[in-house]
Amino acid sequence: MSRCFPYPPPGYSRNGATYEALIESIKLQKETDKAKAERKKQKRAKKDKKEKEKRKDEEKKGKLEKNPNESQQDASDLFAQTKLFI
Repeated sequence: MSRCFPYPPPGYSRNGATYEALIESIKLQKETDKAKAERKKQKRAKKDKKEKEKRKDEEKKGKLEKNPNESQQDASDLFAQTKLFI
Protein backbone atom coordinates (compact mmCIF):
# COMPACT_ATOMS: atom_id res chain seq x y z
CA MET A 1 0.00 0.00 0.00
CA SER A 2 1.35 3.38 -0.99
CA ARG A 3 2.04 6.12 1.56
CA CYS A 4 1.62 8.96 -0.93
CA PHE A 5 -0.79 11.17 0.96
CA PRO A 6 -1.19 14.92 0.52
CA TYR A 7 -0.29 15.45 4.18
CA PRO A 8 2.74 14.43 6.27
CA PRO A 9 2.68 11.27 8.39
CA PRO A 10 1.66 11.53 12.06
CA GLY A 11 4.50 12.65 14.33
CA TYR A 12 6.33 14.48 11.57
CA SER A 13 7.20 18.06 12.35
CA ARG A 14 9.11 20.58 10.33
CA ASN A 15 11.90 22.51 11.95
CA GLY A 16 13.52 25.52 10.33
CA ALA A 17 16.87 24.53 11.80
CA THR A 18 16.86 21.22 9.93
CA TYR A 19 16.61 22.99 6.58
CA GLU A 20 19.58 25.17 7.47
CA ALA A 21 21.53 22.14 8.59
CA LEU A 22 20.58 20.38 5.38
CA ILE A 23 21.82 23.32 3.31
CA GLU A 24 25.08 23.41 5.27
CA SER A 25 25.62 19.69 4.82
CA ILE A 26 25.03 20.04 1.07
CA LYS A 27 27.58 22.87 0.90
CA LEU A 28 30.11 20.80 2.85
CA GLN A 29 29.49 17.83 0.56
CA LYS A 30 30.10 19.99 -2.52
CA GLU A 31 33.33 21.33 -1.02
CA THR A 32 34.62 17.86 -0.23
CA ASP A 33 33.70 16.69 -3.73
CA LYS A 34 35.62 19.62 -5.23
CA ALA A 35 38.61 18.86 -3.02
CA LYS A 36 38.55 15.19 -4.07
CA ALA A 37 38.34 16.15 -7.73
CA GLU A 38 41.26 18.56 -7.33
CA ARG A 39 43.40 15.90 -5.59
CA LYS A 40 42.53 13.41 -8.31
CA LYS A 41 43.53 15.96 -10.97
CA GLN A 42 46.84 16.61 -9.22
CA LYS A 43 47.57 12.89 -8.90
CA ARG A 44 46.80 12.37 -12.58
CA ALA A 45 49.01 15.28 -13.59
CA LYS A 46 51.85 13.92 -11.45
CA LYS A 47 51.43 10.46 -12.95
CA ASP A 48 51.39 11.86 -16.49
CA LYS A 49 54.54 13.86 -15.75
CA LYS A 50 56.33 10.74 -14.48
CA GLU A 51 55.26 8.74 -17.53
CA LYS A 52 56.42 11.52 -19.83
CA GLU A 53 59.83 11.68 -18.13
CA LYS A 54 60.10 7.89 -18.27
CA ARG A 55 59.34 7.87 -22.00
CA LYS A 56 61.84 10.67 -22.56
CA ASP A 57 64.54 8.75 -20.66
CA GLU A 58 63.77 5.58 -22.62
CA GLU A 59 64.01 7.47 -25.91
CA LYS A 60 67.29 9.01 -24.81
CA LYS A 61 68.58 5.59 -23.77
CA GLY A 62 67.41 4.13 -27.07
CA LYS A 63 69.22 6.83 -29.04
CA LEU A 64 72.42 6.26 -27.09
CA GLU A 65 72.26 2.56 -27.83
CA LYS A 66 71.51 3.15 -31.50
CA ASN A 67 74.31 5.66 -32.04
CA PRO A 68 77.20 3.15 -31.77
CA ASN A 69 75.41 0.81 -34.19
CA GLU A 70 74.69 3.63 -36.58
CA SER A 71 78.31 4.78 -36.50
CA GLN A 72 79.45 1.21 -37.26
CA GLN A 73 76.98 1.00 -40.13
CA ASP A 74 78.06 4.39 -41.40
CA ALA A 75 81.71 3.28 -41.25
CA SER A 76 80.96 0.04 -43.09
CA ASP A 77 78.91 1.94 -45.70
CA LEU A 78 81.73 4.41 -46.15
CA PHE A 79 84.20 1.57 -46.52
CA ALA A 80 81.98 -0.10 -49.11
CA GLN A 81 81.65 3.14 -51.04
CA THR A 82 85.41 3.74 -51.05
CA LYS A 83 86.00 0.16 -52.11
CA LEU A 84 83.85 0.75 -55.17
CA PHE A 85 85.99 3.68 -56.20
CA ILE A 86 89.26 1.73 -55.93
